[in-house]
Amino acid sequence: MTLYRLYRLSLYAAIFLLLFTAFTAVREGMAEAGWSFVAGILFLSIAFRGITALKGLTFTVFILSITLSALYYPGLYLKWGGWETGILITPLIQLIMFGTGCSMGFKDFVELSRAPKSVIIGVAAQYTIMPLLALLLARIFAFEDEIAAGVILLGCAPTSVTASLFS
Repeated sequence: MTLYRLYRLSLYAAIFLLLFTAFTAVREGMAEAGWSFVAGILFLSIAFRGITALKGLTFTVFILSITLSALYYPGLYLKWGGWETGILITPLIQLIMFGTGCSMGFKDFVELSRAPKSVIIGVAAQYTIMPLLALLLARIFAFEDEIAAGVILLGCAPTSVTASLFS
């Protein structure tokens, strides 16, 4: 079996599973369509490898399928063999941040030193404008106190690739 044929079969499987998901969601609700939705997106990620224009989205769609599986079946990710996976959060965040730091080179720091104004404006905006905007939105939409606190906390959180992880 050639790779081209595998990608084509994956695309057909993805289309079938996603149509089945839509049919099941209409008849029984989206909660009952979880397995076909996850599988359909997973097959779609495999199929994207064979489509030149969409090849760059393969990893993104694969991560989407993993995220969907965690949303539909959280029990699969909470414990493995009686071992709680929650203790991995801190070391994984440390590993991600280490990897992010390692991706910066000397040139990046030189560029930052050449434009300190942009760094100062970014930091000031992050810790003044963002929280104030979050407070304003919480007041405008009259969120409950707990929700408002969460919105303001998100407004205070630094933005980066890992911002959603910290949130």
